[in-house]
Amino acid sequence: MKKIMVVAGGTFQVPLCKRIKEMGYKLVVVNPYKDSPAFFYADEVIQEDVLNKEIILAAAKRLNIDAVLTDQTDISVETTAFLANQLDLPGLPLDKVELFTNKYAMREFSSRHDFPIPAYKRCFEIQDALDFFRELQGRMIIKPCNAQSSRGIYIIETEAELQAHFVDALNAAHGNNPHVVAERYIEGPEFTVDGIIVDGKHHTLAISRKKHFGYSATIAEELFFTKTDPHCDYNRLIEQHNHLMNLTEVPFALTHTEYKYENGEFILIEMAARGGGTLISSHIVPLMSGVDNYGLLIEQALGLPFRSDGLIVDTPEERSVVLKFFDVDQFGGSAGSVVSAIKGLDVVTNIEGLVTINLEFEVGAHLIHAADDRSRIGYYIAYADTPSDLRQRMKRIEESISVEFD
Repeated sequence: MKKIMVVAGGTFQVPLCKRIKEMGYKLVVVNPYKDSPAFFYADEVIQEDVLNKEIILAAAKRLNIDAVLTDQTDISVETTAFLANQLDLPGLPLDKVELFTNKYAMREFSSRHDFPIPAYKRCFEIQDALDFFRELQGRMIIKPCNAQSSRGIYIIETEAELQAHFVDALNAAHGNNPHVVAERYIEGPEFTVDGIIVDGKHHTLAISRKKHFGYSATIAEELFFTKTDPHCDYNRLIEQHNHLMNLTEVPFALTHTEYKYENGEFILIEMAARGGGTLISSHIVPLMSGVDNYGLLIEQALGLPFRSDGLIVDTPEERSVVLKFFDVDQFGGSAGSVVSAIKGLDVVTNIEGLVTINLEFEVGAHLIHAADDRSRIGYYIAYADTPSDLRQRMKRIEESISVEFD
C-alpha cells in the first residue's frame, strides 16, 4: 500500500489527511505538537517541527514514503519541496519555492512577464522605505517578504506611521534574508482565486470577492464566492490568472492567489502553491466547482496519470459560497468584552446550506478585534444555488447566534 506523508497536521490539514485515507493510502503526519488534530487519522506520526527538514527526511527514508504533500499553510511548503527533491518524488521544484513564498520574488516575476503591478521596492532598512514613501507621495502598504496570515502588514499614510510599524513588519519576516516589501497602496476591490495545476496546466476553480473588517483594510471579514461578478469580468481574470500560473512552469500544485482591481486591471497581490486556508481548498473549491481537487492532487503526488474527466465543472451556474468571519462588534460587544453566554449553536447547525461553523472562544473569554488573520474569533461556511438565497441563509445564521457579555 502506498504511503503518503503530510507535512503539517493542524486543523486545516485534517481534510487532506481524511481524503488520503478515503483513497486507501497509508498516512504519515508531521507536526510538532503531541495533540495535533491530524494525528488522529495517521497510521504513523512524526512529532517534529515542520522546518526541521533533515530530521523529517531521515524519517521519510526510513518509512519508504511514496508521496509528500501539504496544504492550507505556507510554512511547510519549502520543507515539502525539499523532501520531494531529495526523495526523487513529484513535487514543487525547489527553485520555485521562493516565487510562491516571497512577495518580492512575485513582484519581480510579474514585472518580467508584463503583468500589471504597482510601484514597489525591497526595503532592508527604514531609510529605504522612507525614501520610497517620499517618492510615492501617497498611501503605501508595507509587508514582510514571506509572512502569512496578514501578519506584519500595515497601510502607511504618514512618515510617523512608517517609523512606528517598519520594525514590526521586518520582524515578521523569516529566513536568512528578511526584508520588507513596500508598495503603492492599490485602491479597489480584492479577489481571491483558487485552482489547481495538473500536468503543468492551471485550471481556475473558484473566485471570491473579499470584504474587510471596518477597523482593518488588511484583515478579511468575508469571502463571497460566485462564478460571475456584476462589476468585474471573471472570464478575463481567469484567462490572465491561468496564463500567469502556466508561466511558473510548476508541474502540479493547488494554488491560492489574491488580486485587486484598479482602473480596469487585475493586479496581483500575492500567490501561493497551496490551497486557500480556513477550509477554502478542502470545502469551498469542491462546492463551487464539483472538482475533487484533493483527489487530483494526491494522484499527481503519486505520479499517477492525469484523469481529464476529473476537471469537469458540474455545479449550478449561480452556485454561491461564503466564508464569513465573526468579530466582537457583530455580537454587540466591544473590544475587551467578556463573554458570559453563547446561545443558538444548536439552532444554527440545522439551517440548510450551513457547511461548518466554528467559534474560537468560550464563556469567560475576553474578545478583542483581530490583529491578523489567525486572531479572528470564528467563522462559518455556507452555500446556496443563487447569491440572493445565500444572503438570506447568512441572515438566518447570524440572527440565530447570540453572545452575551458581562
